Amino acid sequence: MNRIAGLALILSLCLAGAGIAQTPPRCDEGESGAAQGEVEPFTFSFATGQLELPVVYIPDAGSFRVTLRLPDPALPEFELENAIPTCDVHPDPATFSLASGELRIPMVTVGGEAFEVRLDFMPGAGPVLFQLQEVWPEVGVALDCLVGAASCAEGGPVPPDAERSFSVMVFGIGAQYFPVAQFRLAGPDRCPESHYHITGFAVSVDQGQLADPDPTRCGFGTVSSLVPMQLTISGTQVQAWEETTGLSLGAQETGTGTGTETGVGGTSVSNGGTSVSNGGTVSGGDDGDDPRDTPPPTLFGEEIDPQASYCGPDINNVLLQALRRIKQRVANLPASEIGWYDGTGFLERNGVNIDFQVRPKRNANDESICPTESCTAGDGQRTITLCGTCVMAHIANDILYGFVSNLLEVPFSIQLLGAHYAEYASYGSLDPLSSQAAYRMGNLAAEAMGGNADLTVEEMCSTFDNARLRTGFRTAPLAFELMTAEQPFLSTCALCPFPCEADEVLKDFSITGWHLDDGTDAVYQP
Repeated sequence: MNRIAGLALILSLCLAGAGIAQTPPRCDEGESGAAQGEVEPFTFSFATGQLELPVVYIPDAGSFRVTLRLPDPALPEFELENAIPTCDVHPDPATFSLASGELRIPMVTVGGEAFEVRLDFMPGAGPVLFQLQEVWPEVGVALDCLVGAASCAEGGPVPPDAERSFSVMVFGIGAQYFPVAQFRLAGPDRCPESHYHITGFAVSVDQGQLADPDPTRCGFGTVSSLVPMQLTISGTQVQAWEETTGLSLGAQETGTGTGTETGVGGTSVSNGGTSVSNGGTVSGGDDGDDPRDTPPPTLFGEEIDPQASYCGPDINNVLLQALRRIKQRVANLPASEIGWYDGTGFLERNGVNIDFQVRPKRNANDESICPTESCTAGDGQRTITLCGTCVMAHIANDILYGFVSNLLEVPFSIQLLGAHYAEYASYGSLDPLSSQAAYRMGNLAAEAMGGNADLTVEEMCSTFDNARLRTGFRTAPLAFELMTAEQPFLSTCALCPFPCEADEVLKDFSITGWHLDDGTDAVYQP
């Protein structure tokens, strides 16, 4: 959910600062200057620093030809040069959300390679800026390619030594492993969740080929069902794959000869053949054994019931650590960021990033154990275990929002107003009671930590257990009871026996850069 980021300030700044017309241009039938088969590509040039976007669609504003420029190769920030109304069409246009400030670009060609990119609008005085947030696939020098790294500009990294071992990110499909670098991530369409497609054939590390099994719907799989894992392969395999596809794997060297490398919660053996590191303890060599054929009965040493429905991982410890970091960082903010007015401005500038997301726990089959599919919402939303209760994963984001707001001295009524505005702008409805209750939990945690800097997990959970949403003269049930009532399937989920580790946190507002009123960023200092 994009909370305060949906406030009117983003709308006015985007439209006025970018010079974008607030009414769509009139495009008569047949006036389009680009048919579906002859569209211009989205490209980035190292020479000019320009990112050319032939068609950017903005709901309720129309389509525009947009040029962004990278003023400083050392900073991943693009400045808007122009936005011209256009009647051209594109089968997969870039899209800009006025509610969230996200600019999503389906495919940017950089030096012969293609990436999906997400930029976030950076509100503030002066030029209209967008900050680079995500690049897919996140392999090798992909991010560097978009900020002018010399290695990319000069044609890419040096080819790998055939005798060495390299680590790459792959998808396990069937009995083969396919490098992530070749796949394109598509948003929800006929498939209800973001999913993976490819043009032509997917090529495995062993040169096997596979056509898109479902090209009009969910392709090779959705983001919740097809999750990348790390694979160790030889330099010979890297070279062969890159020659076949014409793409760069961005492989990272792992060592030479026979050695042992540590994965997340397990070990993989690198011996010049193929090995997998994805959370369990598995090994494979040149004998062709597929480690996914016989999943282990334990995960991280804990027995698991393969028939059970498990909630997402236990986030108690990592969440408390994030709250402590946020409290310390807010205490160091200048006075110009604190108070109902200035604090609201801080939330508007940073609201889209006030999130806390964690990876699911997976077994050696690369199957999600926490949460299992039965403990995932129908729209793909995952769950987490918090204080002995299974809740939707967005509750962690909402707790952080309430916690930050309280520390900034923003009244609860304004917190709710901003949240309702953003929810309505994005989804046409008001914020659900479960989110509102989570904001209250965040507020109460801030108050509890204000008088106890050494708040423990038990004390944090006690605060959450007793939290209730109060609006006007109404008092809702206990927050956890309300959350379970809103999503009845949560009560059928067994609690995940595995705690989330620090390196399994995907997004954490406590350690990201915070945008300040003076145009600078407050950088996290460990």
